[in-house]
Amino acid sequence: MRMLKWALIGLVALAFLGTFFGGSRHSGATAGTDWKLVGTAGGKGAPFGRYGYFRFVLVNPHHSRDRQMYDDAIEEVCHSDEYCTVIFWSQKHFIPATMPMSEAQADHEVASYWNNPSSGASEFLWKCAKGDDPNACFP
Repeated sequence: MRMLKWALIGLVALAFLGTFFGGSRHSGATAGTDWKLVGTAGGKGAPFGRYGYFRFVLVNPHHSRDRQMYDDAIEEVCHSDEYCTVIFWSQKHFIPATMPMSEAQADHEVASYWNNPSSGASEFLWKCAKGDDPNACFP
């Protein structure tokens, strides 16, 4: 009986580790191989009364120009029927604990996305580098 108990504990631990550190971007709702949901802000009184209206995502700086990585993260953390804003950083120490964020935190965003299901509008913007679409950039 004791061995069965330890075997079950081991399986649960492996399942947890596999979900959190899994090799697939779609392995869980909070993490991918190149990105990780690290915080939310909003709570009661937030726009539209939604908890977690803002989602804060840390991206691997080596993949910060990979549009597909952003699309994968957005698909996992912001469902099409939710009001949400997803803000991406490549340096963890600039991610705010709450909103509003500081000017320095805003200056270090690498991308952002917002979705309004009532109007069907959504927009992805990123800090542009040479060759990126200037109509889809923030300064």
